Amino acid sequence: MMKSRPDPSIAVRALKSAAPYIRMYKNKVFIIKAGGAVFSDEQSTRDLIEQVAILHQVGIKTVLVHGGGPQLDRMQAALGLDTRMVNGRRITDQQSIDVTAMVLNGLINTRILAICRELDIEAIGLSGVDAGLIRAHKRPPVRVAEGSSETVDYGFVGNIDSVNAGVIEKLLENGLMPVVSPLSADSHGTLLNINADTVAAAIGGALSAEKLVLC
Repeated sequence: MMKSRPDPSIAVRALKSAAPYIRMYKNKVFIIKAGGAVFSDEQSTRDLIEQVAILHQVGIKTVLVHGGGPQLDRMQAALGLDTRMVNGRRITDQQSIDVTAMVLNGLINTRILAICRELDIEAIGLSGVDAGLIRAHKRPPVRVAEGSSETVDYGFVGNIDSVNAGVIEKLLENGLMPVVSPLSADSHGTLLNINADTVAAAIGGALSAEKLVLC
């Protein structure tokens, strides 16, 4: 049985259409934020990383920021801990912040890096804690709704004060792809959980990124 050979004209057309895009964005910074749902399945994780790898390999300076909500929910349930949400935001107590560090920095970040190694991407994992990348403070209690006197304390959840862009810039200048977990800490070293969309947007602003892509 003869196997059909791929049509080389298809590859040529693809390269021709991609060339202007590559010229336009080479050496520019892209921030890719991916929610935890995509990392719940190994194949979807691989598909995403393969696409991110293409950007990195054609010279676009790529930063990947990841979440981990579904994995955190499952881990808390396995440990007998309740997941509490108010207005779509997670309440993070002392036990929850410990589990958050385990899931975001340990489970998800490391799995992404393992796939990057397989795809020959020189990636490095870090969180907002590393080298003071994300400086934050504990979010004060906030009103549940406008006009209401009831407040909610979100616990160990942070609001961003600043981003040390130099940490990311040094990695990008050395050809590395940062994979960022949205965990941070305050000036006293207290761990804080921050929404991954917020972290991605803050890093993008600090780096004057060309694009912020939310997956």
